[in-house]
Amino acid sequence: MSVLLLFGAGASYGAGGIRKAPPLSNVLLLELQKAFPATWGQINALLSKKLASDFEKGMDELSQDLKNNLARLLWDMAIYFSRFKIDYPSNNLYWQIVDKYKGPLIRNDIVLSTLNYDCLIESALHHAGFLPEYHGNAPGPRLLKPHGSCNFMPRGVKGSVLEMNLEIEAGAIINCPLEAVNPECVESEIHTTLYPPAMSLFVSKKTDIVTPKIISNIRDEFKERALKARKIISIGVKPNPDDTHIWKPIAESSGEVLLVGGEGECRNWIKEHRTDAVYIGGKFTDSFSKICQSISSVLNA
Repeated sequence: MSVLLLFGAGASYGAGGIRKAPPLSNVLLLELQKAFPATWGQINALLSKKLASDFEKGMDELSQDLKNNLARLLWDMAIYFSRFKIDYPSNNLYWQIVDKYKGPLIRNDIVLSTLNYDCLIESALHHAGFLPEYHGNAPGPRLLKPHGSCNFMPRGVKGSVLEMNLEIEAGAIINCPLEAVNPECVESEIHTTLYPPAMSLFVSKKTDIVTPKIISNIRDEFKERALKARKIISIGVKPNPDDTHIWKPIAESSGEVLLVGGEGECRNWIKEHRTDAVYIGGKFTDSFSKICQSISSVLNA
């Protein structure tokens, strides 16, 4: 494999071609409360303030509070992220990458990965005539989602979590097969199965309570591909020190590392972990030509 592309919330937010882009974490709570007043809108004022200030740290506390039905909150978060799609493909940067590098993507010379729950990359692949290959056992563009996805639906589970509080310390774990469904079917799937999709909790440890073994396998493959990649390009991802499963293999990779995102955070990570890494810009749009030039240079080498 030549290139590993890693996308985060900043990439989806700035990719273009979307009537309403997925929000960044600083306004995510407000958007969830507007969309789901009966669940997210009922979180108490003190916890809401913490979530608004730092969504991840707020979720650390929320996930331990038995007054909040975590299963219901996860259902609605999954439904929320499943609704985002690419409306104007030619104006979308995900689609432009897929369209430009169809051959390398099919050969897995380029592997896509994202920390986002949304399915915008799947939408880009669909508009280009592809289906994502999540499991690596069929030909097609490989897509790794180390934090799960809103459309990763559990299968073959007996019983219901309708009234279950999936409280982390109690050890509530759902192990079962997964099926990646059409994002447009997520809402009906959730109402039918009554189980949350496999999305890592938006907490500091990125805990998995649905199919943790499968998500762990995805993270293992991400690590393997990162270590072997000739070039890693991170776009719109905050170098979060808690996400060692992402940033440790990137730091240890022998390949070239390029970062697009918040300048202060990216440069601090470079200084502390990879002094040879290159910061190429703050926004997906402004850095797009440099990203393509960098991808093409390694493919043509």
